[in-house]
Amino acid sequence: DIQRARGLGEFFGFGISYRALDENFVDLTTEDATEHDVRGEVDFGGAGGRAQMTVAGRYFDTVDPASSEFASNFNPRAEREDARVGAEGSWEFSPLFTLEGEAEYRSNTYKQAIFQTEDSENVKAGAGLFWKWTPITSFGVRGNYRSIMYDNPATINLDSDTYTATGVVRWAPTALVSGEVGVGYQTRNFDTPLVVDFGSEDRDDVRVNVNLNYRYTDRTRFALYASRSVEDSSFRTIDAFVKSAVKLSWFQDWRRKIKSEVSFDYQNHEIGRAHV
Repeated sequence: DIQRARGLGEFFGFGISYRALDENFVDLTTEDATEHDVRGEVDFGGAGGRAQMTVAGRYFDTVDPASSEFASNFNPRAEREDARVGAEGSWEFSPLFTLEGEAEYRSNTYKQAIFQTEDSENVKAGAGLFWKWTPITSFGVRGNYRSIMYDNPATINLDSDTYTATGVVRWAPTALVSGEVGVGYQTRNFDTPLVVDFGSEDRDDVRVNVNLNYRYTDRTRFALYASRSVEDSSFRTIDAFVKSAVKLSWFQDWRRKIKSEVSFDYQNHEIGRAHV
């Protein structure tokens, strides 16, 4: 959605977009709402492309649900403001080694008092070091941290810290197979609840991330995406669950204006031990 403007220099670009969605109901006028979506991005780059950085932000005023796990149109719908700002970049400080980093801050606040126990702030940070083994293959290690802090104390929403360590193999887009495979470990720790334990069990599990593209011919491409990670839960009795997902896609260009895609998806949610 962000259109980068490269005309100001080879290694500088920026983009901004604004979208509005106005909903008006014939009978339920109390459900009328207008959404605002503002996004901005600035790109920087050093000589030769050895150093790159992107700074991006978003403001989202919406009635969309915060999670796809549970969505409802029952009154009142959850009006909320979602604002975030972040940066990511890489630095190739030698012909063989590249350092990568990222950081993000997010604020998610609800307008109705009934939902304000869901108000939260999120902080993310990560860094990785990659070694170029061949011109098209790199090995690396990556570490990530995420903190969720709720503004209003409650027994069903608990502050948490998530730590992830991953080993990564990456293939450059010039290879027949491109993308990356990461395998590591993820642990999520919850703060002690104020009154009652509604299922606030720490979760830890193996983390897997696979994103590969295989170009069989100029017109035929196969893509494999697979992941296993600890995810947030919207249900009262479960704070987090382990999500495993696999997606295999076949993309075919039949003619210049005719294309097709065939995909297979599978997901599994492992809730572990839950309090009922």
